[in-house]
Amino acid sequence: YYRLNDLNHDRRVWAPPKRAAGAWFRSYEPLPRHCRDELLSALCSELAPGKVVYDVGANTGVYTLAAAATRPDVRVVAFEPDPAVVEQLQRNVACNDFEDRVSVRAEGVGEETGTATFHRSSYGELGSFHAGNAAAWTADVRETTTVPVVRLDDVDAPPPDHLKIDVEGFGREAIAGAERPIEDHRPT
Repeated sequence: YYRLNDLNHDRRVWAPPKRAAGAWFRSYEPLPRHCRDELLSALCSELAPGKVVYDVGANTGVYTLAAAATRPDVRVVAFEPDPAVVEQLQRNVACNDFEDRVSVRAEGVGEETGTATFHRSSYGELGSFHAGNAAAWTADVRETTTVPVVRLDDVDAPPPDHLKIDVEGFGREAIAGAERPIEDHRPT
């Protein structure tokens, strides 16, 4: 599946329509994975005009794309540290013409702004800043790379009304760097 997925993203052959939480979008993912997530449905049902969603650990963008497709006036800031996956996310945003309201940030989110070692997994959804998480189940660490990391406290963007974090074991660090947005704006 992941080889087919990577090839389809690279060549941009087929971007089938997908439905998530009542919204339609396209992506180069061959299957509609995660489109039935209960948390995604809850997020999209709470979106009101002009709201801002931070998608931390966006991967190829199911939550990002569904949120942007749900309301044309919602802004999404999508954070993804894996360089190869960032390219896939950008292609999925572009094939929906969402560039004007989705900001893709090629960086991880953590406790400190700087850089960190990212472990790319043989299982495409398990890349992590923790080697053990990238090698969970039957996966292996394919390679490591140094990527930028930002504290959400340091992000120059409108504060989030909704905050989704899915960072394969790095959640404590992501939340520790988000004191101001969480305390000052109380995102869902």
